[in-house]
Amino acid sequence: AGLIMSDPSASGTPNALSLSWVFGFSRDVPLHNLCDQNRSAIFYVSAHTGIIYDLNAKSQQLLQGHCNPITCTCTSADRRYIATSDRGADSMIVLWDSYSTRPVKTISAPHPNGVRAMDLSP
Repeated sequence: AGLIMSDPSASGTPNALSLSWVFGFSRDVPLHNLCDQNRSAIFYVSAHTGIIYDLNAKSQQLLQGHCNPITCTCTSADRRYIATSDRGADSMIVLWDSYSTRPVKTISAPHPNGVRAMDLSP
């Protein structure tokens, strides 16, 4: 699981199609404010993908790797880390670094029925 780059000119991409922009969001999963002194950004989910949207640059960074639609998210108090989880076959929790957009830790099959709620403690 990890970030799939969306450069259409890149060769050797593991997928036949590559996601470059996301329209819409999952209304049942809350949006998170990632704004701090270094950036103006929000995080939200659309189906299987987490999106960090830079409000100033009007750009998206796509966090991909879930096999099922993301059902729950949370952020660390300093907004550096984002946790995403899903429900279904091959469910997982992924902890992302919101600055590098890379996965820091992946927990496979965290619960037999997937995850519906979680939080990060300091």
